[in-house]
Order: sequence, then C-alpha cells, then structure tokens
Amino acid sequence: MSQPTPAVSNSLLEGLAKKRVLVVDDDEFVCDLVSKVLTRYLGMEVYKANDGSEAIAAALTGRYDCALIDLILPNTSGSKVIKTIKTMLPDFPIIVMTGRAPDEVVKTIRKLGVTRVLQKPFKLMVLIEEIAEIFSGGKALPAK
Repeated sequence: MSQPTPAVSNSLLEGLAKKRVLVVDDDEFVCDLVSKVLTRYLGMEVYKANDGSEAIAAALTGRYDCALIDLILPNTSGSKVIKTIKTMLPDFPIIVMTGRAPDEVVKTIRKLGVTRVLQKPFKLMVLIEEIAEIFSGGKALPAK
C-alpha cells in the first residue's frame, strides 16, 4: 500500500501507528493476514487470540485501543466475548468480522454496542478505512 485511497489520508494513517489492536479469529489464516496488514501497513501493535476465552482474558488484562472479533469462536462465542468486554469496557471499540451472521444476529450484536460489522470476505482496504474511521472519531453503529 504505497498510496492510500482518498478515503484515508496519510496523516490519519500515521496516527494509527503504535495503536494496540486485539485480533480474534479461530481461522489462523484470517488472524495472520489481518495482523500482517495492521502491522506492516499501519504500524499497529497486534495481539492475536484464537478462541473466546483467550480473547476475554486478553481484552480485560491488556491495554488495547480496539478489537476485531469473529463471531464464530471455540470455547466462548464471539457474542459472549463482546458482551463481556462491553460490560467491563463500555467505550471499547469493537469491529466484528463475520461470514455467516443472519440479519437477526447482526442486529443483536449492534445492540451490544459494536462499532462496526464487516461481512467476510472483506477487502483489506475496507478494514483499513473502518479502523481509520474509528480513530478519527467515527461513531458506533446505531442499534437497529
């Protein structure tokens, strides 16, 4: 990514460097790919978790600026992870990454206060734009 799209300015991308992100997905390929994009192109610090229990422990003991969480996780569901984190850290930005969520599930997780919902597969530039939006003062999605 030598030049950002017009939707993401260089100064905004520079502001993302050193932000700490928790990436949670049981698919190691997705986890690794997202992590590489965030570290290589945005300079973010990334911690990866592959199941719900690990995600909750990491989110509540680490100091992260946001999290990207898959809904389908072993041990503890993504919805429960989100609910637990939001109970303890209500203003914590969460982007949900999901590939199989029916509309009712998406509505339910929005009510939990997630910041964004990305349907897999998504373009990596979309992910970058969503993260940039969060840190530029973007608001959480309204509960529909």
